[in-house]
Amino acid sequence: MRKYKHNINAFGDLLIGGFGFHKPGEPIKIIWKNFAESRRTLGYTPIIRNLESNIARYDKPRFTSRGDIYGVDKMKYQLEMAKRGKGETMADYIVSYILEQENCVLEIIE
Repeated sequence: MRKYKHNINAFGDLLIGGFGFHKPGEPIKIIWKNFAESRRTLGYTPIIRNLESNIARYDKPRFTSRGDIYGVDKMKYQLEMAKRGKGETMADYIVSYILEQENCVLEIIE
């Protein structure tokens, strides 16, 4: 298999397709084994890091001058919730993202 970047945005690109792994819209079945362990590992700390990174990246005049098209306000709210141990964890985010893709099927194995 080809090497791919190791971050959630790269994972999203991979699911969408067209980056040399599969064609856009091609059906994908993801089998997530040991989900219970992943859920413990992919809790609030990783989602906080991801949100902080995305806010730092997109909360700049060159992006915000066109309005909040990148959802910075929503990310700031999600960040505050995650810091309180509420809202979506990174595991939740990944599951939601997979399920939003019309070409993806997710099988979770505890």
